[in-house]
Amino acid sequence: NVLAAVQSLADEMPATATAADLLADLTHRAEVDVEPTVNAVTLSTIHAAKGLEWEIVHIAGVSDGLLPLSFATDDAAIAEERRLLYVAVTPRDTLGMILREHFNWVSKPPANPIERHSWNVLAAVQSLADEMPATATAADLLADLTHRAEVDVEPTVNAVTLSTIHAAKGLEWEIVHIAGVSDGLLPLSFATDDAAIAEERRLLYVAVTRAKKALSMSWSERGANQSSTRTRSRFIPAALAATDTRTPGE
Repeated sequence: NVLAAVQSLADEMPATATAADLLADLTHRAEVDVEPTVNAVTLSTIHAAKGLEWEIVHIAGVSDGLLPLSFATDDAAIAEERRLLYVAVTPRDTLGMILREHFNWVSKPPANPIERHSWNVLAAVQSLADEMPATATAADLLADLTHRAEVDVEPTVNAVTLSTIHAAKGLEWEIVHIAGVSDGLLPLSFATDDAAIAEERRLLYVAVTRAKKALSMSWSERGANQSSTRTRSRFIPAALAATDTRTPGE
């Protein structure tokens, strides 16, 4: 494969190119760490793969009876089989294994908002691990996370969490949008006495304080399939009511 890549580079060079030109190109690629592209798939045993690396690795047969082999029964044999699997994966890959095995992280996000928040955090850690060099270890990831904590820079999570106010207790997000801030919803229409109204006000306080940097509240004058109109929640103070940016008909 390596020689085929060099041959491919030679074929792409001008007809007047010399061996010195090819050597200069290979030297430059080595200096900037840009390998020739090889359109090939290498099939290998784990033993034969020692000391080699590829951009993408697919390991087949990772099941009991194969890894570890069925006749590996004592502790020493099991440890050797584990070492073989370590050879097959990069240290970076082991970070994903740690998340899956010790934190039960799966690629599909859960529906529950509280579980989804935890999933988002682990997904961000997994994303950081994926972006690290193939030689990165768990200690390198820990150092990166520690540095981020010290400078207050969280991993980026490309996700939106839908949650009820009750389920959002104890959680925080950079930006929070609260929908349905109208009388009949906040407070609910059947909250009629002072205690019930106070509880509804407390719930809105919980919702508002989930936002770290930005907050928006919205409401609709008319719900789906409803003829009656709604009014803005009585909990919205006059100062905020004065910033109403609705257009007629909204």
